[in-house]
Amino acid sequence: MTTPHTLFRRRRPYLSDLMENGVSVAFARASDQRDLDRLAALDSSDTLTGRVVCGRVDGELRAAVSLDDGRAIANPFVPTVDLVDALRRLAWRS
Repeated sequence: MTTPHTLFRRRRPYLSDLMENGVSVAFARASDQRDLDRLAALDSSDTLTGRVVCGRVDGELRAAVSLDDGRAIANPFVPTVDLVDALRRLAWRS
């Protein structure tokens, strides 16, 4: 039997689910610094430094998570909750 609360509970997509929908994930390289700076400015945050994992949608950097301190930055103008959540789970495993 389902309760009203379970009807609205949504399963969080795993990284593999997101990757099927055009999301790519990679460790940040020096060439990603400009995109990370732009994303941090959009998010009104400081740029991430150290080891960073980036999530791109159709080639556009949408979110990034620091593997060193767990901080995340994301584009506030598009839905990124699921992407940040998946990147954090990946970072936690690293």
